[in-house]
Amino acid sequence: MPSAGKSARKFRSLWTLQYAVAVAEREPETGAPTKAVCLMCRAFERDETEGAKRRKRKTKVHSFSPPWRPDNMRRHLEQQHALRWAEYKDLSAEGKRRFFPADVAISTRPRTETVETTAENSEQQVSERNAAIVETAKRSRTFLVDKYIVDVLLRGVEGADAEFNGFDMHDIDWVETDEENVDENEARYAVTIDSELEMNTCVKFVANGVSFKQAAWLYQGMMGDISSLENGQCLERRVMNLCRFACAVNFQRLKDALKGGEVWAFAVVLEFCNFAGSPFIDVRVRFEHEGEIHSVHLVGIVVLDDNMTDESMELVVTYLNVIAPHWRTKLIGVNLSNEGGSGTYVIEFTQEFQFVDLPPPEWWVLALVVTNVAGRVNGILRQLRGGKGLTHDRQHLIDLMNHLSMMTGAVGPFIPSEFLSISCEDIVIGSFSLNPVATATFLKSQGSFANSVVDSLLPNTFEALVNVTSTFVLTVLSKLSQIITETNNGITEGSTSPNSTISQVPAFLPNVLCKMRHQDFVGAMQQQRERLEKRFPGEEIERIEAQHRALRNAYLLEKRVSDELDRLPDNCSFSEGWREGIIAGVDCRALRYFCGALAAVASSSTPRSEDSEFLLINWCKIPFTQSLTDFALEAILHAQNYRPLFKH
Repeated sequence: MPSAGKSARKFRSLWTLQYAVAVAEREPETGAPTKAVCLMCRAFERDETEGAKRRKRKTKVHSFSPPWRPDNMRRHLEQQHALRWAEYKDLSAEGKRRFFPADVAISTRPRTETVETTAENSEQQVSERNAAIVETAKRSRTFLVDKYIVDVLLRGVEGADAEFNGFDMHDIDWVETDEENVDENEARYAVTIDSELEMNTCVKFVANGVSFKQAAWLYQGMMGDISSLENGQCLERRVMNLCRFACAVNFQRLKDALKGGEVWAFAVVLEFCNFAGSPFIDVRVRFEHEGEIHSVHLVGIVVLDDNMTDESMELVVTYLNVIAPHWRTKLIGVNLSNEGGSGTYVIEFTQEFQFVDLPPPEWWVLALVVTNVAGRVNGILRQLRGGKGLTHDRQHLIDLMNHLSMMTGAVGPFIPSEFLSISCEDIVIGSFSLNPVATATFLKSQGSFANSVVDSLLPNTFEALVNVTSTFVLTVLSKLSQIITETNNGITEGSTSPNSTISQVPAFLPNVLCKMRHQDFVGAMQQQRERLEKRFPGEEIERIEAQHRALRNAYLLEKRVSDELDRLPDNCSFSEGWREGIIAGVDCRALRYFCGALAAVASSSTPRSEDSEFLLINWCKIPFTQSLTDFALEAILHAQNYRPLFKH
């Protein structure tokens, strides 16, 4: 064997990862590797070559020694571990590190190795790992963010005095892009992240409920022993700036998703959180994209009193104007989701009564009414004793019904002989009636914003608003009266759940649509006709109708199709039900696209993981402040949203 002289090739540390080898022996004086072993042999058995004669399993670990020949290492892997090598070589560096059990590399050291050699080997391994971490930490990235996202939304939360380091104004002209969704005349900020590792790590810390200062301490403690880092000490203000990056990137990704042709309609969700140190409302945007329902944070509103104020509504409109400039034609519904409650009332309200052409103030007056009524309903429902039925809580329901009647001006429930006394102008549903004058008074009582809007409405719009509000209130009261009556008659809780729906949400799952009459489906489409015509050409709308007809016919005529659809559970998710949009061989991709927006407005489409995410929010409102937004709250909510949104 030729001696390893000065001209001999030295062992390179990168071979350990590239060719799955580990240093087993070193020279005591210099620490130079003298023996390396194959980790594939150590961790796994040899691969059986297809078609070859079956031989006895070998347990010997193959080793390499000077002169070092990487081609021999590769040849050994190709001949003895062909299957695993084919999988291993295409992995990323991190994937290769995780390919073997944690103790494989350690167990390859000979037992005769001296303490000094082991110490030197450990020091080299630590040095190599540190070098890899430093290289990763130095990876930077630049994003383009719309000007108004930074100047209106981010600066609107913190004020003009906040330090926005790494935000540089650029024109879009120099960017080469083929995407038709990019406005080349729009000024943007180039947001430069110096270290992706630092960014992702600190944002993850904040997402798990730690403060900016604690996140800085954690990152500094994690990276403190690693030399050669050039980013300097991680301080609280640096973590705050990284959170600004996360907010900006999230907003831009959301704007790009809503601006493109992939999303024809979306819903706004108001999730009330009372688990943090101070209550707040998480306003989210929910939409369907490539068969998945996504719920993305928009803005957190600090709760200053029991109801959403006029300023709260204006704040939401400001965010929508920046993120989705054409939101008035794309907003399909507003959903309220209180903890422990349900957004069913809002869903059915917005789905059953569509007002596409109304200007924005009317939308938010409706949202104020629904938030007020549904909030009081859910407050009582949370007090009901779970598992014991409504009989024990009948008085709670009666008090709720009486309170809503007094609040809205509704009269009832009537007995049959009292119906003759109802005015012909009153709106009647079930055994309750509501006079339009009382409804108008109730609308104005929602606040100064609602009062000014109602007074400025045109007669036709005013009448429509009064009719819709009256219908909603009377439907809630009638359902409460029905539950109380059924409880008195001994009906079990299974048929009188407090979350029973007022009316059916339009079907959006294939196992329900296949049983829906085609004329009923066309009627549901007609409610969204104006939105559809703004997004789809006429032939595409006809294709949606044709695919529903084909799905229903296949279900009725082909046992194979009916068996597959009937196997789907009633509570399956949207992605589970639709998969790739091909149902038992029937192309339903256009139909899935239409139904995605309906699923987005349904309360059960993307439930948050119980209350685990809310419980991580360790945030308290600054005492005596009257601001509706808080950067610390925004940082936490955007940090929780950063990684899921990053996958779009």
